[in-house]
Amino acid sequence: MRILRNVRLKGPAGGRNTGIQAAKGELVAFLDSDDAFLPGHLAEAWAAFQRFPELEVLFGRARYERDGLPEEYMGANFDRKLEIAQKTYSDESLSVFSPDFFAHLLEYGCWFNLSTVVMRAGAARERMEESLRIAEDYEFWVRLARHRRFGCLHGHQIRYTLHEGNISFEASETAEGNAPQLFRAYQMMLGYPGLTRAQRRLIEDRIATLFFEWAYRSKTHGLWLESASLHARSMRYGRIGANLVALAKLPLSLLASGIR
Repeated sequence: MRILRNVRLKGPAGGRNTGIQAAKGELVAFLDSDDAFLPGHLAEAWAAFQRFPELEVLFGRARYERDGLPEEYMGANFDRKLEIAQKTYSDESLSVFSPDFFAHLLEYGCWFNLSTVVMRAGAARERMEESLRIAEDYEFWVRLARHRRFGCLHGHQIRYTLHEGNISFEASETAEGNAPQLFRAYQMMLGYPGLTRAQRRLIEDRIATLFFEWAYRSKTHGLWLESASLHARSMRYGRIGANLVALAKLPLSLLASGIR
């Protein structure tokens, strides 16, 4: 075992990149401080890579616990999106996704836990974007999925402890929340070379939804002008009808708030 220390504060992506750069084996696995591998996780991943040489990135289920007790969290969402994703192979323990998993991630977002991921060292030569403090893993998976094959181990691979300090589950009380960082991640995706029109449309729709929801939160915080501005930004990317309706309702909401 080697323990590595960053000489400067690099954030989650930077810490992972340091580990990736130092790795010398055939596979790279991630494990955050909240998590623990379940027995057999790495052996199961290795066996899947041996069976399917085209596979380069694998993920699986996380078993969520709070205060030592199992907690249902994300399971239904995981099942639904696993079912939706197109596959070239599937059995009771493993699915191999079709090459269009890139488009699936754009449309449905990231629905798996980073600490379940095991990848071939060749795929790990690409690095996470260290300037992102939120969605750095999502942007990384989307970028990899453009030219790497993904698969899913159906069983639980890690134990994840839920608690108030989980960085990835922090909820912001501000109107903007994590939206500015998410917007930066989507901007990076729009900059990928060779995007098809349909792929650009998917990314733009995610941005339109991001600004639409940010505008709604701004309205609930009483930030009327900011809400109107965000609806206008949303319309640059899509959801024109929904934004126009929301803009038309803003004066009525403002009047109603004044009456109260």
